[in-house]
Amino acid sequence: MKTILSILSLLAFLSVSSQEVQYGVKAGLNFGNSKFEISSAFLNGQFDTDIRTSLYLGGFVEFISNSNDNRFHTGMVYHGNGFKFDTGEEDFVFKISQLNVPLLFKYSIIEGLFVNVGGYVGAIVDVQGELEFRDPNSGEFVSENSDISNEFNTIDAGLSIGLEYAVGDGFFIEANYSYGLINILNEEEVIFPEQSGVNASVKNRVLTAGIGYKF
Repeated sequence: MKTILSILSLLAFLSVSSQEVQYGVKAGLNFGNSKFEISSAFLNGQFDTDIRTSLYLGGFVEFISNSNDNRFHTGMVYHGNGFKFDTGEEDFVFKISQLNVPLLFKYSIIEGLFVNVGGYVGAIVDVQGELEFRDPNSGEFVSENSDISNEFNTIDAGLSIGLEYAVGDGFFIEANYSYGLINILNEEEVIFPEQSGVNASVKNRVLTAGIGYKF
């Protein structure tokens, strides 16, 4: 609640002190991955995971500074996060549906080009697990899906950095990288419940690239 009140207070201050408020929409490709670590009495280390490609889509508002073209950028963006994990015989795909509130300061380098620095807070709204394996009888690949939302926390937060370039007539292209700081696994509902003494950690690592339009 304190975080929400702080954000609302900041937005109220920016709307009063800004020369202009600008709205827009954006969408593009979402390349999700993770930092996946496990520690136990028998096994410690970081596991290599693969990228899960999906989409991001959302709307935003920018508060433009009175003195220059620097801006504060926030809004609401859907991200199809997640990652893939290959054991050699089975492929696991974690599909994380997430709503993020970006909190970015955009600094004008040259006309039309901005560097974005800041962070995000997010809500994980759904997690689906997909298991792919070869049926030993038929030899065909089989896919099984299950809801594993209880294995994950609902809150995420991290740092972000990126670039934006205006291509004209309100359109722009962007690329951003988000570095999650919070373990999004639910420690009470650990992914490996049959193993005692196992600590697992998953932190989001997400690259996005897309286009947008400012009204």
